[in-house]
Amino acid sequence: MSVFTGYFNVLCNELGLNLPGFEKGIIYGAVGIIVIFIIVKLIIRGCRGKYKKSSGIETFGERGQFFVSSQAISDLIKTLEPEFQCLIIVKTVLLKHRSRYNLRIVANLNGSNISFYNIVKLFQERVLASVSNSFGIESITSVDLILKHVK
Repeated sequence: MSVFTGYFNVLCNELGLNLPGFEKGIIYGAVGIIVIFIIVKLIIRGCRGKYKKSSGIETFGERGQFFVSSQAISDLIKTLEPEFQCLIIVKTVLLKHRSRYNLRIVANLNGSNISFYNIVKLFQERVLASVSNSFGIESITSVDLILKHVK
């Protein structure tokens, strides 16, 4: 920084210009740009939320590790549709926050005269139990069910 200001001062002296406070202005400008960059980065991070989309869950077993993809978990959840004929699963997304996972399931409700609250409660318990029994995954802490349409 001082090399640049030294060259600039020589140039100003040759041209006969007097610019007091130029060095402080450069420092204040650089600090201001850094502060604005940090604020913008924090705003973007805050808008994105705490969960990120995950491609799967890595689990460690007795003889090594294995990876269960989010597509495998989605396929397992779709096998539960015959048990819950009133739900039609549209999409399943696996989200990660630190070492915890969340399943977000988008579904349609087939029939409007059904108690949606009871179905959601049973479905969430069944999903967690099914993932735990099939893959041995205990790190999924919640199952969010989003109702898209009622048919």
